[in-house]
Amino acid sequence: MITYMNSVKSAGRVLDLLELLVRQSQPIGVSEIARRMLMPKSSTSGLVATLEARGYVTVGPAGVELVAAYRDVGWVGGMTSSVVRSSRPVMKALSLQTDESCFLGVLTEAMNIQFVEKSLPNNAIRYDVDSSIERPAYSTTAGMVLLAGLSEAELDEYFAMHELKALTVATMTDERTIRRALKEVSSQGYARLTDSSVIGASGVGVPIFANGRVVAGLSIMAPRERFLKSEQANIEAAVAAGKQITQALAYTNDKTRKAG
Repeated sequence: MITYMNSVKSAGRVLDLLELLVRQSQPIGVSEIARRMLMPKSSTSGLVATLEARGYVTVGPAGVELVAAYRDVGWVGGMTSSVVRSSRPVMKALSLQTDESCFLGVLTEAMNIQFVEKSLPNNAIRYDVDSSIERPAYSTTAGMVLLAGLSEAELDEYFAMHELKALTVATMTDERTIRRALKEVSSQGYARLTDSSVIGASGVGVPIFANGRVVAGLSIMAPRERFLKSEQANIEAAVAAGKQITQALAYTNDKTRKAG
């Protein structure tokens, strides 16, 4: 029984690591993996070495990442992997259409927002983010649409476990204010924020649905003045793109169920 339970735990660790790597848009260091997975660095190094030997990951000076074949066509990652694959072509088209930066965010285990995919325009002045950094969900448009998809009980748990800190002077930090904003997001189908996470940046976020739940948030982010000049067009483009990704996910999931 002990051997069986240890095997189950080891298998879980492997899947946890693969889930983590599929969310990364760039290599991640072993120390950072160990920190996020709450594992000793020695154990993490051994796990990474095993996956490298089996051909699932590559290890280089910049860190660890999935091999190209799995990054491009997917294999692991559960719903996150499916969302990323379905979103990539839509995000590329959205970035070309708006000439602005597009990001896909999901909630982490700590209920923060992490961007797992992005598509950047050729525009010399553009908004970009470090995908390895987790951000407070209430400070981003992608995070707001994800929070708006939670049940009341889940929201209660979220606010109980998070200290609402201001990232800028415009960040909402009052729970009642955020709850009112989330109801508005649910009603109108998108979130709008300006200067909430970074001064000088504005954006819109829309929900991505799968199996009746919000599983990701798609956002367009841009320098404030430029975004506001095309605000309505950006909102409409984001809403349309979110629906397109949701439809693509539904088609993919239906094919998977029929194949099974």
